[in-house]
Amino acid sequence: LHDQLVQLENQANSIARIEALQMSITSLKSGWKTIEKTSGDVRAELKKVFITDNPNPAGEREKLVKPDAPSGFYYSNHEKTQGEVARDLQNTPFSDLLIADLDGFVLYSYKKNDDFAENLKSDAWKSTGAGLAFAKAIENTAKATDDGAPAGFSGLRVDANGASAIFYAVPVVKLGQPKGVMLFRVRDDVVASILSKGIVAGSTAQAAIVSEDGSAVTAHRAGRVAEAASGALTLLEDAVAKPPMSGTDFDR
Repeated sequence: LHDQLVQLENQANSIARIEALQMSITSLKSGWKTIEKTSGDVRAELKKVFITDNPNPAGEREKLVKPDAPSGFYYSNHEKTQGEVARDLQNTPFSDLLIADLDGFVLYSYKKNDDFAENLKSDAWKSTGAGLAFAKAIENTAKATDDGAPAGFSGLRVDANGASAIFYAVPVVKLGQPKGVMLFRVRDDVVASILSKGIVAGSTAQAAIVSEDGSAVTAHRAGRVAEAASGALTLLEDAVAKPPMSGTDFDR
């Protein structure tokens, strides 16, 4: 598991170094500020355009690359960034890419989920997978070198809405100065595949991973990550009390 997580982090770091993506932070931030000045509520406008009025259903909102209206600097840069991200995420273990500024505002999201245009520092978002990864990335900017800083990891978790929310947040650093954060959401099937290894097809057995904070995830039969049954939560205490291995029965 450790090796798999390190590999995911390395892939996130590699994508975050793509120059076109790094340059988009400045352009999207400038466009964001322009909307803020003209409409007064950038969050409301972007959510209306890309979520509420999006002709594509949830799960396919990324197909709206450039809306017919409104127009402006943000939207032209969104079109450019959307095409770049589509290419960069292809054949990777990530399903979504968020770009946030240092204040926590999600300037951009490829998939346009509910976290788009929100503030990851706010009470509503700081305890989510994206919020936790972002906070760790910001903390890690204190360790920045000329061209980077350690990524933040959300841990293996499922958010309150039941969706997996496993993120790597990579600080974007230029000449030792942080410019923003790119957040990569790990695909459900990637983690589910790890959890399913060693389990015989057709078996009712399940594996779960328990994080240090006591949260636990398992692989749903549909190939998705889900919150583990309550029995899995006792594994952490058992593992600490009886290293190196422990087990418990799951409800089946």
